[in-house]
Amino acid sequence: MEKNENRVDVSTLKDFNLSPSWDTQEKHKFSSNKTSDKTRRKKEYPSKSRGRATIPESKNSEFFYSVLPLQDIIREIKQKIKETSITYSLKEIADVIAQKTDRLAVKIVCKSKSKNLWQSKNTKRIYDEKDEAIHELLNLTKNKIIVSVLNSEELPKGKFNYVLQCPRTQKLLPPTNFHDFKQIVEHHLLESEIRTSTDAYVNKLIKISDKDQIDCWSKEVIKRYSYKLVNDSEPELYTLEKIKSLVEEKIETYFLKFNQIVVGAKEFDNLPSSINREINIFLKNNKIWRKDFFISCIIFFKKSPFYTFKKGEFLYVRYNARKSAKEMNANKLVNKIIKLISEKKNINKRTIVELLKTEEITTKEIFVEIKWLAKTGYINEYSNGTLDLN
Repeated sequence: MEKNENRVDVSTLKDFNLSPSWDTQEKHKFSSNKTSDKTRRKKEYPSKSRGRATIPESKNSEFFYSVLPLQDIIREIKQKIKETSITYSLKEIADVIAQKTDRLAVKIVCKSKSKNLWQSKNTKRIYDEKDEAIHELLNLTKNKIIVSVLNSEELPKGKFNYVLQCPRTQKLLPPTNFHDFKQIVEHHLLESEIRTSTDAYVNKLIKISDKDQIDCWSKEVIKRYSYKLVNDSEPELYTLEKIKSLVEEKIETYFLKFNQIVVGAKEFDNLPSSINREINIFLKNNKIWRKDFFISCIIFFKKSPFYTFKKGEFLYVRYNARKSAKEMNANKLVNKIIKLISEKKNINKRTIVELLKTEEITTKEIFVEIKWLAKTGYINEYSNGTLDLN
């Protein structure tokens, strides 16, 4: 065979290796017809039950998980199959997709019907608790939904035995019995972009009893604020607590609510850290999800104009319907190709070229006719270069 022969190349798929190996002598090992349907089903169709899996390491998880091929990857593979007319086994396709996490998506389903996931329309981040979603929304630094308005400022009055210090900013804050202590702390959280609940934050404040530091704080002006919604048609001033209530009342203005959602691997960072950890554990244990993943791949390809068919133990997918070559009117070269394929089981392109190439018949002509036969559905051209009749 000519070394510089024109080959059909499917390897242009990003990071994929689905290109045909024309020079290989390896054949598809199709099983005999004696293999029982039950045995075949066990080997390639492990389960018709598409149950959602949970994580052994986290049985208390609130979610079911299942792994799907990324839609963009499926579209890309379909396009390449259409362009090249190569017939692939679905196992081969599923294995290639599963090689890299960024080709996968995970379906997250809440176990409880009363449980919901919340996705920000603005940032696309996903939250598993409504309160956390609202808290994050109010703390946005870009596209803010609230603005603060200064109400009053005054020096602290009275004697104080201690003050509190923020462990992150080192700012001194009033003692817990100070008037409007909670509102002052909440504004500090908002202003400093500290993303935690007020109660959890207060528990981490450092108690300062040093007289000099207390005197220093007592000379600082205490500021009190009100807040308003940016896009409110009739802007009014509210406490931060009231703002939270207003946002909760019209939460679906800011968030999409789901009981289940499909998230691509590149969007995993938008998930809560607890769910992200569970998914990473789940993906590493591929024995849990590979069966259902394979069935998902079958479903994606069982749509016209793609056709699936069984041969031996394997299920294959090709573009366009299969046709019989018996009633075909063709030229001499095509007839010779058909004859060779029918007489020699699992013959490959290399052998056909060696047998048919002459001074009058070039490698390119043989390739063109084989490609036409595969594209129109008269033969199957497999990824390892072997050919058979439909």
